[in-house]
Amino acid sequence: MRFATLSGSPPHWGPAATVIESERVLPNSVDFPIPARAADGAFYATLLMRGTSRHASHVHLARSTDGASWRDLGPVHEDRSDTEHGHASLFRDGASLRALWLDGRATADGGSMAIRTALVGPNGALSARETLDERVCDCCQTAGTSTSDGAFIAYRDRGVTEVRDIASVHRADGAWSAPATVHDDGWTIRGCPVNGPQTDARGRAVVVAWYTDAEAGPRVRAAFSDDRGARFGAPVDVDADGPVGRVDVLWLSDGSALVAWLGAG
Repeated sequence: MRFATLSGSPPHWGPAATVIESERVLPNSVDFPIPARAADGAFYATLLMRGTSRHASHVHLARSTDGASWRDLGPVHEDRSDTEHGHASLFRDGASLRALWLDGRATADGGSMAIRTALVGPNGALSARETLDERVCDCCQTAGTSTSDGAFIAYRDRGVTEVRDIASVHRADGAWSAPATVHDDGWTIRGCPVNGPQTDARGRAVVVAWYTDAEAGPRVRAAFSDDRGARFGAPVDVDADGPVGRVDVLWLSDGSALVAWLGAG
């Protein structure tokens, strides 16, 4: 795994540094490293590492003060079971970073995949590990951002009838909200579509973009909230012409939202 920074005028890439070189690094086109920078200027990145069994994996965290010399801090999860952990996110949450990941510890006993979180403090110290939802889609990317009121997190849920719509939680007054659906697409699929949401925030406003293939057919959608993600308006169909998904979204300085995705071939 390599790391480089873009800087200068005109912008240019600096030399690439090796974060880690190991046969345990698990290359995956849909579960890739996530970089972030902490409030103290340190660089962090998530690492997907192989477990012992075929489908086992673990989310590690690496830290660097200069972007050149890196240290593997070990797993973000205290669970060491040889099950699947992955699809991590990493984003600024106040003075700390917040890590998200899908956690399969319950699957060892026939349970479901969960989404969990932890705070990354100074020098990479991990604290406040919490479960956000005990039943989520098995391998869709997670997404998180910070509003002016606290953290907001989006992910693909998994209902008991296999409805796999986008859900969210937000943090306010020191507690997490109950999981709530961003929009009731009603996409029922007996398997993971490997197509998670993305989100961004400006002040109390939140935007979520996602892919769905419910009764109306495949489409990329975006929805907006002006109350830190507590409620969302009706979604906008960004692309209904057979898109593949794999979305991203970013607020722009003029107040609009930029959505990127893979369209039809």
